[in-house]
Amino acid sequence: MANDVYLFALLSWKLPRKEKAEFCLAMPLRASNKLYMTVDLKRIVLTTTASFMVATLVFHFDGQDQGAFLSPFLFSIAVILTNLDRIVINKFIAIALGLILTLPVFFITMLSAIGLSSVMGMGSIIVCSILAGTLMFLVNSIFIRMGSFKMGLAITMVASLCAFPLVEQMKKHNLGLNITTVLATDPSLFFISWQTLVGLGISIGIWAKAEKKPAPNIV
Repeated sequence: MANDVYLFALLSWKLPRKEKAEFCLAMPLRASNKLYMTVDLKRIVLTTTASFMVATLVFHFDGQDQGAFLSPFLFSIAVILTNLDRIVINKFIAIALGLILTLPVFFITMLSAIGLSSVMGMGSIIVCSILAGTLMFLVNSIFIRMGSFKMGLAITMVASLCAFPLVEQMKKHNLGLNITTVLATDPSLFFISWQTLVGLGISIGIWAKAEKKPAPNIV
């Protein structure tokens, strides 16, 4: 490439003005590689909607206590079932593995929230939301082929961060309730919001792909 540029500069310097123009048009222009992003919006919407519906239904039928425990496991199943064509291992093993690994994620998050609450107060909810979202993304990345791991992980962490402020605004502006008491007595909205946002982040990681494609030569 350096030799081509040197040759072009040398010949252009010695050619008359008119011949310079003709020579420039005949030279191929080697454009650098460009980054292209492909996104499957239908599949992202499908996984996000399934995450929302699962959380909503489990809290509607099983109540607040059982719903808080069951919703993470059903959320894991929803993510797997809406992305079966991206599973890299046996589908039944993927479902079993997802359920098994969701259990330690649940307990790690709960124990972290209890331990940090005395130090950080309500801020522990934000920290544990990010922790849980990150762990769920990593769990799914074990058996689901990710199109963009880094971008999906970053979006999942940001989405997890937004869950608590989103619930706070919804409670204050729509219901007029104090968020500190609402989460203790009515956690369903927080779980539903968190799972929906995390499902969005995971699905983006699965179905968004950035790749470099060489630009065509222009003659």
